[in-house]
Amino acid sequence: MGDKAIDGVIAALAGSPALADATILCAAVDLPRALPASDLAGRWRAAVHDPDRVRDVASVAEGMRQAFASATGPIVVAGSLYLVGAVRGQLVGDLSP
Repeated sequence: MGDKAIDGVIAALAGSPALADATILCAAVDLPRALPASDLAGRWRAAVHDPDRVRDVASVAEGMRQAFASATGPIVVAGSLYLVGAVRGQLVGDLSP
């Protein structure tokens, strides 16, 4: 959500050795408080050493398609409970793609 401490969360995640080579896919949930994916991606690009590994995607479903198509290891979903709920809905069929 755009009204949360986004930069602090990004700083904590970006500094994690577990995410050192990760591709970061930024998506927004369809809610008025959501930060646009392009804005989130811009903040991530400013925080990582290789901004080319950060992409914004059109939807949560598109982000999941890209993640599953390119993952060579674990896929981590980080963000609001709204985002986690949207991903869960896609995985268990609660929502249409």
